[in-house]
Amino acid sequence: MRRRSCNLHCRWRGFSRGCDTVLLAEDEAAVRQSTREFLSLNGYIVLEAKNGSDALAIAREYKGTIHLMITDAVMPQMGGAKLAGELSLERPDMKVLFVSGYAETTVQRHGAIDVTTPSCRNLSR
Repeated sequence: MRRRSCNLHCRWRGFSRGCDTVLLAEDEAAVRQSTREFLSLNGYIVLEAKNGSDALAIAREYKGTIHLMITDAVMPQMGGAKLAGELSLERPDMKVLFVSGYAETTVQRHGAIDVTTPSCRNLSR
């Protein structure tokens, strides 16, 4: 219900804004805060986590739909791939966007995500 009314409100205003819930998992505080602010200012509900373990706990406690998870690929304690793997079992409809400040080869070396598979699209900066 909330999503439908939010989308109608967005269309009525004549511009496209987010209305979905986003789980943000990022270990760098400045990156996490600026991303949260950007998403919030654009209408998204943001669930903020400082690492993979924190994100897992937040997602398990949150009873509503999480439409998208934006996760750092390389984080201490639990990286983005492991987090996505665990949450995909509990929230199969949730989309996942991996981000990283590391080069593709470094992400591969950490074993965080396999960027060579067709299901994984890598957007280089």
